[in-house]
Amino acid sequence: MRELSLMYLLNLAWRRIWALIIAFVLLAGIAFCYCEFAATPVYSARASVLVTNGGSISNTEIENTQSVTNNDITASVNMIQTVVDILKTPDIYKQLAVKFDNRYSYQQLMAKCNVVSRGEDTMFIDVTFSSSTPEEAKRLVNAFVELAPDYISDPIPFSHSKYYTTESASKTYPVTSQITVIFGLVGVVITYGIVLLIDSFDRAIKGEEDFVSRFDIPLLGTVPDFEAASAGTHSSYKGGRKK
Repeated sequence: MRELSLMYLLNLAWRRIWALIIAFVLLAGIAFCYCEFAATPVYSARASVLVTNGGSISNTEIENTQSVTNNDITASVNMIQTVVDILKTPDIYKQLAVKFDNRYSYQQLMAKCNVVSRGEDTMFIDVTFSSSTPEEAKRLVNAFVELAPDYISDPIPFSHSKYYTTESASKTYPVTSQITVIFGLVGVVITYGIVLLIDSFDRAIKGEEDFVSRFDIPLLGTVPDFEAASAGTHSSYKGGRKK
């Protein structure tokens, strides 16, 4: 097996650059065609629910006569994770399934939904629904957050919730540019690995450099390539020596 070195690896890559380019173009082309013509797109829409411990805060105003103190805000933040867990229970998805005429099972709706707190020190909960069309993703998430306030107030009657619907949905899968580049690079890596494996176990001596690199003895001379010499090229000799 050949001794690996940086120069050897770079030289091998340069000598087989055509194979690496073909591999990149081929795998990238396959990935691009899959993303554009075969893959089922996934769109995601996100809406929000604001939950407070008593009073309800909307942007810069308090929506009722109760004063919202720092203690109220702290209490609201502390119960956000509990509300997130409540919104992950099956009953609200069963209500949502009924609202959509049972076109989805509640298990399917749970699989399409993601409910998370926006951060450690926030009273906002973000709800994201995914679907094969942006319109359906928006309908699902908006219907869910409309159900959320009443659903939350049942186990936590002292809470107050306000929901914010969305008008937009974004494509989350496939990301054509990223997948195309990744598959192209994977093709290059696999091809280079194959080339390296073949070349590492190739024990044929193709020229002066191969001989010197493998044997610690001086090279006295080589046999010239008379066909190349007679053709007037004088560019190569048998054994790989060049002028």
